[in-house]
Amino acid sequence: MSLFEYVAIAFSLIFSFSVMRLVGGISHALAPDRRYWVHAVNVGFQLLATAVSFWMMWSFRDVDWTLQGFLLVLAGPALYYFNATLLVPEVPASIESWRVHYFAVCRRYWAAICLYAVILATTTTSLLD
Repeated sequence: MSLFEYVAIAFSLIFSFSVMRLVGGISHALAPDRRYWVHAVNVGFQLLATAVSFWMMWSFRDVDWTLQGFLLVLAGPALYYFNATLLVPEVPASIESWRVHYFAVCRRYWAAICLYAVILATTTTSLLD
C-alpha cells in the first residue's frame, strides 16, 4: 500500500462525513413548509463540490508526502465538513425556517468557501508545482 492510499483514507473519511451530513438533511431542507430555495441550492452545490473535490484528490497520487503536505491536503476536506455542518445542523428537524438559518450562517459559509479557494491554490502550488 502506498503512502497516497493512507492519505486517501483520511480525506475519504472526512468527505464521507460531509456527504452524510448533507444527505441526511436533504429531506428536512426540502420540506415544503420550511424550505428556502437559496439554502437548498447551496446544499446541492456543496454535495456536488464535495464529489468533485474528492475526484480532484487523485491528482495528489504522485506527491512525496510530508506531515505539512498531509495537513495542508486535509484542510480542504475539513472545510467541506465545516460547511456541511453549517448548512445542516446536527438536528435538522429543529430548524423552523431554513431561510432564517441560512442567513444566520451565510457569512461563515461563504468565508469558508473563500478560505478553501486559498487553501486549494496553496496546496496545488506547493505540492504539485
